[in-house]
Formats: sequence, C-alpha cells, structure tokens
Amino acid sequence: MDVLTAKVLPEPRKVCVNATILVDSTGLWGDHDIHDFTLPAIQIQIVLILGCQHALHFLLRLLRIPSGVSQIVVGLAFSALFKWVDRNHVSTGYFTVPSQEILSTITLFGFVLYLFLTGVKMDAKTVLKRAGPKAIVIGLITVVVPMLTSMMTTAFLTSKWLPPTTDSFIQMSVSRLSMINVATTFPVILALLYEMEILTSELGRLAVSSAIVGDATHFVLLLALLIKTHSETKTLIAFITAVCSALAIVYLVRPVLFWIIKQTPEGRQVKNVYVVSITIGLLLVTASMKAFHVLTLVTPFIIGLMIPEGPPLGSALVQKLDPLVSGLLMPVYVTTCAMRVNLHEGMLRSRIILINLMVAAVVQPVKLIACTMTASLFKIPLRDCFSLALIMCSKGALDVVSLALLKDRNAVTEDGFTTNVLLTLAMGFVIPLLVRFLFDQSRHFTAYVRRNVEMLSHEDELRTLVCINRNESIPMFLNFLNAGPPTPDSPMDLTVIHLVELLGRSSPVLISHFHTVQRRETETDATGQSTQFVIDAFRNYKKKYEEEAMKLDVYTSITTVKLMPTDICTLALDKVASLIILAFHVEWAEDGTLEYEDFKLKNLNMAVMERAPCSVGILINRGNLTSAATISLTNTFTASYFNIALLYFGGGDDREAASVALRMMANSGNTTLTVIHFKTAGAAGEAEEGFQDCDAADKEVLERMQALEAENRRMKCMEEVVKDGPETALILRSIVNDYDLMVVGRREGVKSSLTSGLGEWSEYPELGVVGDLLAVADLETRTSVLVLQQQKLAKTVLR
Repeated sequence: MDVLTAKVLPEPRKVCVNATILVDSTGLWGDHDIHDFTLPAIQIQIVLILGCQHALHFLLRLLRIPSGVSQIVVGLAFSALFKWVDRNHVSTGYFTVPSQEILSTITLFGFVLYLFLTGVKMDAKTVLKRAGPKAIVIGLITVVVPMLTSMMTTAFLTSKWLPPTTDSFIQMSVSRLSMINVATTFPVILALLYEMEILTSELGRLAVSSAIVGDATHFVLLLALLIKTHSETKTLIAFITAVCSALAIVYLVRPVLFWIIKQTPEGRQVKNVYVVSITIGLLLVTASMKAFHVLTLVTPFIIGLMIPEGPPLGSALVQKLDPLVSGLLMPVYVTTCAMRVNLHEGMLRSRIILINLMVAAVVQPVKLIACTMTASLFKIPLRDCFSLALIMCSKGALDVVSLALLKDRNAVTEDGFTTNVLLTLAMGFVIPLLVRFLFDQSRHFTAYVRRNVEMLSHEDELRTLVCINRNESIPMFLNFLNAGPPTPDSPMDLTVIHLVELLGRSSPVLISHFHTVQRRETETDATGQSTQFVIDAFRNYKKKYEEEAMKLDVYTSITTVKLMPTDICTLALDKVASLIILAFHVEWAEDGTLEYEDFKLKNLNMAVMERAPCSVGILINRGNLTSAATISLTNTFTASYFNIALLYFGGGDDREAASVALRMMANSGNTTLTVIHFKTAGAAGEAEEGFQDCDAADKEVLERMQALEAENRRMKCMEEVVKDGPETALILRSIVNDYDLMVVGRREGVKSSLTSGLGEWSEYPELGVVGDLLAVADLETRTSVLVLQQQKLAKTVLR
C-alpha cells in the first residue's frame, strides 16, 4: 500500500506497564522475577550492547572502519531481533518499554556530555588559523553547493511525485532529511581520520580544518532556515535569549575558567571541586536553555568551546569524563537510536522513501564533485582531491543521533528516518574502504631518492631530526651531539621535534617555533614539561658554533602516540633529513639502575623505523650520557671526551654506522674511534648469507677506514675472528666497558654465523641482535649504544 494512502504516523500502540516501581532485585529467591526490576534489566542491556559492539568492531577494525558503524549495526540487529520476538509473542524479559525509556534517558545525558567534551577538545581558532583560505573555501563550497542542490531537488521531486493534497508534514520531513544529508559532521570525520591513522597527514589536517568550516556553515544555514519557519515573536525571544547567554558565557564564565587555570600550579592536576562545579554549571545552563527552547543541544558544545583546550583544565575534564562518556554512555545511546528503525515490507512501495533516496542520489555526487573540483584548484593531486571529497561525505554515529532526535520530535516520518539511517550505515561502511584504497599514507614516505649518511661526503650538510619525548632526555641528546659537533667544513642542519601527547584536544597541532609568530610559543603537556625548556637548551647549544656550522629549527607535535610516527616521518620528508635520532624506551641512571621505561615509546620507535624516509638511529643511554657534561641553560657546557667503538659485521646498516662514527671522530678532536671488524673463523674471504651483494661495498669501507687509521692517531682498526654467536657475545661483554659509546648497525633479517643463536632470546627486536645484546638489563655497564638502520629503499631508486 502506498504510504500516501495511510496515516503519516503509526497508530498509537497500547502497552501495559506495571505501575509499581521495582528498581533493585531481591535476588533469585525473591517474590518477583529478576527481569521485573529496572536496574538488573538495564545492566544486562548495557552488557549485551557493549559486548556485541566490541565483538563486531574487533572484526571491522581490520578494514579501518570506525566504531560508529559497529554501534549502528548492533542497533539494527537488536531492532530486527526484538520485532521478531514481539511478532511471535516470545517473552524475553529484556528490553522492555520501561527499561528502554530509562536507558535512553541515561544515555541522552551522556550525549549532552559528549557535545560538551567535543567543544572542550576543539581548538577551532588554532586549526582555522593554520588552515588558511584553502580549508575555508573547500568547507564553504562543500556545504553551500550541495545544500542549494538539495533544496532544488527536493522541491522538484515533491511537486512531481506528491499530490497537491499531501500533508505539509510529509513535505517538511523530506526537506529536513535533505538538510541532514548535506551535513559535514566534524566528530565523524575526526573519528574516521583517526581510525585510518591519517589524522596528522597533510590531507588529514586539511580535512579537519575543512570539516570545522563546513560544520559551522551548515549550522548557520540551518539556523537561518529555522528562524524563517517560526513566528516572529518566538524567534525574537529565542534570539534575545541566545545573545544574552552567549555574552554571559564569554564575559562572566570564561574569566572564571582562566582564574581556575591560574590557581593550578604548573604540573599539577585541576582540583576535583572545579571539575564538579563546571559539570553542574553545564547541566544548569542546558536546563535553562531547554526552558526557553533555545539551542538545547548546541549549548553544551558552545560552553565546551569557551573552555581553554589542553592542560590543565581542558585535559582534566577530558580525562575524568571522556572514559565514561565515549566508552559507555555514547556507544549505548547510538545503538538505542538505531534500534528505533522499523523495517517493513511496505517500505519498498513508499514514495517518501523513493524521494529520499533520489535526493541522496543527487546530493552526494554533487557534494563529491564540488569538493573534488574545489580542492583541485589548489593544485592538490587528483587522487588526494577525491580522497578528501570522500572524507567530507562520510557519515557515522552522530548522524544517526541527529536523525533520532528529529524522529523523537515527530519532525520526520518513520520511513524517512529508517531510510536515512540505512544510507548512513552504507556510507559509513563504504567510504573508509574507498579512502583506504585511494589514499595510502605509507606511499608518501616511500624512498625513491637516497637519504642516508653513507651517501654524504664529509663536507656535505648533515640534516638531522632529533625526537624528544621528555625533557629528561635533553642532556643525553646534547652530549651525543657534542661528541661529534658540526664545523663550517662539515655543517649540520638540526631539527628538533618535541613530542607531546594529545590531552584535552580533538585535533593535533604541529607548531614551528622559529618560522611563525605563535599566540603561545610554549605548549605544556599534562606532566608539566615545557617546550620552552627544549628551545632554550638547543638555542644555547647552537650559540657555541658559527652560523655556517649549524642551523637549528624546533617544532612541537601535539598528537596521540599512535599518530606521532606520521608527524616524525612527514617532518623528516619535508626537511630532506638524512638521519632521525630517537631515544630508546629504557633509560638507566648514573649508578646503572633502571630509571625509565615507556612501552608507548617502544611502539613509536618501531613504527618510525618501519616508515622512515631516511636512516634512523636509536640512542640507548646507559647512564654516562647524562653525566658526561655539565648542562646549563645559561652557560655553555664542557666538551665531552668520547671513546667510540664501531662494531662492524657488514651490510648496509653497518656501513651507515661507520659513516656516522667516522663523521663524529673527524669533527671532534676529543673523540677517538676504534673499529672492530668481526670475521668468521676459517672463512674470512667467503661471503656470508645475506651479504652476497654487499661484499664490494663492505670491502671499500674497510679499506677506507684502514687508510684513515694510518693518517689519524685517534683511530684504530682491529679484527676479531669468531666461529659463532656465543663467542661474539663473550667478546662484546669483555670489551663493553672500555668505551663510552658503541655504534652498531641493526642488521634486521640478516642471517650470519657471527650472530647465530643470539636472536632466540632477543628482547628488543628494534635494536637487532647485537644492539639487543648491549641493551639487556643484566649487562653491568654504563656504556651507551647507538643502533643505526640505513634508509629502506624502494625498488626504483634515483641515485
């Protein structure tokens, strides 16, 4: 039957509910069934919903599909299941009408907090300031053009397909749903970019900025249409109330928030009383806006925007509220919204559904084309333009929530709601797959040009990227650099990146401290560490050298640990770096005891070594690099006297290690170098497995080092003949305390009798077999280690 011949809304359904309020169960042996009590019913519902969500997302995350899709699918599955149960008169005792009403109310409270936290984490001013006109133009065109198309398409289809006598509610429903189709939802796009690990890429940053502009544009246009469709009196009251509220938030609430920040000492957490007070104030303001029917669900987001993002206040609110909201309340709320979908056989014959599908079939391609063409005007590669357009068209959990809120207010028809939820699910599933196929982040880091230290001559500038994850590592890096300082004849272009974990923000930020004028040059993380300390330390280090000898640049990357490798590799690519130096995730104190261990840093190091567009070194501080020099921010520090040992087994990584060690020795008159060449007993002239193509290169390097030995008294070459890995280990343990620093290649995947049997007990695979042997905790030494991995090259290399 055509939907136009039936009623717009389904007929009211009578449901018998026990008026007696039963909250907590008296147990299995009580007078009532456990299913009759609200609390156990809600607990079981939450467990079922979250359990199914996580089980499904465990599979879908392999395809980089956001968790919102899993939440929607679970809601649709439960909706179909319980409708089947209802038709067959099967009593389950769960998901009863009273329990669902209570669960929806609780989780709707979570949605209010979710909007608030979204505003807290968003630093829209900084994002837009860095975006420039590119993101603004793309964001505007991506919303305005599809919205105009949507309005014209809706008007045309409703005039052609709907009789003149059609209820105005149906026409308004189609119009409202078409407006939702145009929306560019910032949180959904952010979740997609994060799940696909491209949030910190150039395309990801552009998408975030464009999404913010698009969201704001869509809100303003919807507000204008809303004002146009309401009476002048209501509109005037709502407008005056909204303006007064905004002024009160800006001029009364915001100064109080800055006062709270001033009351919090650096490095300390915000007091709980402030967090509770802000939450209570949020609920009070939201309730007040509800009484005046003014921007009820937008108010929490606006209040969140007024709170300064990041530490200490923004991060405190996120840390305390986000696990409950994002981990429990919001996923359950999305599923309950999707459970309101009503699939029935008559849908396929509904003109309303056909109109909604036709509007979506016109608007989404127009949005895709508009975004692609606009982005191409800014000389963005066409493949990336299309990927950006797909990202801007993505749909997710928040879109389903918006549809459910409209349905609760009887603003859209049930069939229209169902159709758009299914469209949202389809786009949420397909778009991540297409983006993953079109945009491969790793291909941007693929090396087609040699960028390593071995290819550089002594006079060439060494472009180095040093990654600092905590301020306590600064002395280690400075002492290491001081062992092979730059000279006018052998200059260095040093770039330092301070890695700060993203807390209390939604979008990552990469700050260049020397190239742009920043609103705040110092960014402080949750532990009180300051980038200003990093800047001052390396500025004082640079003052020791002439301008021709050294260049310096400092960056701060504020992002999640998962996305830090992308920032590091992107910066190395932009700076045309030949070497990235990372800190090992374990550090020892001066007395040899274990001082610091961070497994997040371990994962970061392994990710960088896998993706890096140049050579990578991991610096292991066993305690001597912390005390070898006296560090001061105001005075220069004394030069360190270094005895370096180069452990040479052969291969590209060892040749890279030799190049770094030779450069350090040549640039400092206080550095000695001992080259220890390990050879196989009885097979000195035979090529080992894995080195058939490297023998000539290794021979050339060894001959060059022997020639330098004759010219330089600070250099010594020696050979060690061994028969297997255990003998190699014994020699290394016997000489490890004779040096200040040992330099060795990683030699990943290389099989050799020199190290046979040593890899079976490897604890740190990122260091290789020999590096792992020198970094184990039971080795009593204060000798630090530098492990080098030469640049991984693509098949086609430009020399």
